[in-house]
Amino acid sequence: MKSINKRFEITTKSATDKSVNLFDYETTRLYDHAILLAPDKSKSFVGNRLSAKDFIEFVNDGGNLVIGASSLASSTSGLGGVYRDLAKQFGVEFEPNGSKVVDHVYNSHRSEGAQKNSKKNKRSASLGEGVLTWPNVLEYPTVLAKTSSSSSESINNRARNWTALPVIYEDGIGHTVDPKRELLMPLLRGNPSTYSYTTTPNEKTKGKPAGKPNDLIVAGRQLVLVSAHQARNNARTVILGSTAMLSDKLVGPNNNPTQSNGNAEFIGEILKWVFQEKSVLKFDGPAFHSKQSDLEEGHQPDHYTEGDHIKYSINISQYVDDQWLPFDIEKDSKLDNDKLQFEAIMLDPYLRVNLERSDKQTTTTATTYSADIRLPDKIGVFTFLSQYHRPGYSFIEDRQIVPIHPFRHDEHDRFLSAAYPYYASALSSALSFIALSAMFLWYKEKNSTAGTVTAGGKLESEKKDDIDDEVVDKVEATSTATKFNNTPASSTTTKSKSKSKSKKKK
Repeated sequence: MKSINKRFEITTKSATDKSVNLFDYETTRLYDHAILLAPDKSKSFVGNRLSAKDFIEFVNDGGNLVIGASSLASSTSGLGGVYRDLAKQFGVEFEPNGSKVVDHVYNSHRSEGAQKNSKKNKRSASLGEGVLTWPNVLEYPTVLAKTSSSSSESINNRARNWTALPVIYEDGIGHTVDPKRELLMPLLRGNPSTYSYTTTPNEKTKGKPAGKPNDLIVAGRQLVLVSAHQARNNARTVILGSTAMLSDKLVGPNNNPTQSNGNAEFIGEILKWVFQEKSVLKFDGPAFHSKQSDLEEGHQPDHYTEGDHIKYSINISQYVDDQWLPFDIEKDSKLDNDKLQFEAIMLDPYLRVNLERSDKQTTTTATTYSADIRLPDKIGVFTFLSQYHRPGYSFIEDRQIVPIHPFRHDEHDRFLSAAYPYYASALSSALSFIALSAMFLWYKEKNSTAGTVTAGGKLESEKKDDIDDEVVDKVEATSTATKFNNTPASSTTTKSKSKSKSKKKK
């Protein structure tokens, strides 16, 4: 508490104080963090109006919470109902009242020689001695690994360099966690030889029979001693099964590590984490995106056209030692080949692209990740999303609503590569029509006969035309005679003779 007092302004109140309140007029949160160290049922929130619902609202509003339990409270009057109801909201269930965590192989009051012969003398240690166990640093390095602005080591290497000193878990009550809760992180589990058992008969609850003394409840890795939870609004909660872990006896004076345990380092790191002093990420401003042609101008349009090529970039920072520093995913992520991604979403993701680190744009406070992206050939209102959700780190995301318009009438391509088969079919149809028309108009048969010339110097075709003219004249003469049948014969003969003479003259 001395180290916390140096960094925060602390207000200490009794759990039975009727004036304790977490909100001002039920709207404004009065505190940034809350620490509950009143596990005794007879003294926990007796007479005041606070309940588990109030603490849940505190967390939902962004407040951070530390819950400290103890086996001493469960063996006397029992663990407070507020504690049990509150822990269930995070997927944690404490062991029944009267239970205790022990380990006959690894405990704090056994010499090294006794630990070597622990298999022969498993019952030699008293049941009140503290349990020695090692935290899951490699599983949750973002919570437990040390952070430093001057360190260039990766987070996994810093986790491997964790001190070999174990954590002493004394006078503690165990709990189990719901494996379906993805936001829950078991930081400290029991050893294979650790187990929880009842020291006093349990009270009858909900019609279930009371337990017998010295009944085994849970053992091994299923027995969880310390858990952490980070809500989706980045509110953090730590659940300790032993308040003795925070005592000066185990942590040491002035929060300096003692020679016999690693409690100071363990408690110091989880308190930094729960109070938002480490593993806090942020996007340094909104993401920038622009067309490739407009990058030099630095102009970010309010809409795009389907199929546009854009440049998308975003900056990410990490809070370390009271300052914001660049966050390198490759170095500071526990996962191998971890990536920050860009998504273009319209109900479903149409694009998902990995963003790569850009060393040219990286500054002293943020790392820039960018990618060249071709937008989908789909019109509509899209959400440009970049998010980074990893256990232990604060959840960050950047959302921007961007509409994608169709092409204007004068923006379409003159020729489409996908339409080449249709272009070819139309051209072949036109050429076929022209060829067929030419053949129909100018084609002649090869076996046609040429005209012959007669002795008079005329073609046979011209001679046939003269004969046709004579036939026509005869027909006309016959019709004239029929028409004028009342005329004298002499005149008729005279006309006919004159015609014959004229023909002879010709």
